[in-house]
Amino acid sequence: MKRQHSSYAAAASSESCIALIDSRFLAWLQGQADVAMDTVRAQLFPMLGSAMAHNGLDVNLRRIYWYSDATDEHVQEGQIARQVLPHSQDGGLSMLRALGADLKRLAERGAVDHILVGSDDERLISLIDEAQL
Repeated sequence: MKRQHSSYAAAASSESCIALIDSRFLAWLQGQADVAMDTVRAQLFPMLGSAMAHNGLDVNLRRIYWYSDATDEHVQEGQIARQVLPHSQDGGLSMLRALGADLKRLAERGAVDHILVGSDDERLISLIDEAQL
């Protein structure tokens, strides 16, 4: 009985997290084209959870925001799809604006303990710095 209580207490004490993921960056990390990202997106919760646990982060991943120029045909539980323009059309500006707006809202509202940003867009650095304040 004591053992079950300890596991429950550990699970209940983990901090909350929301991930903001740039699909182009994840495709680059995976070495895949955006069209092959449906499979990766379906496995995103366990993949990110495993990566965070492997790095010693005890967080409860509550939601994933997915920024992509691909048409969202599949609803993924716990994921919010944000449609952005293709990088070739606007240089990633629509992704920057959408991700930045979500980051700002989450930080201002204190919605979670941690926000995981998965992007290589250096223009996000000032927005991340602002959110950390």
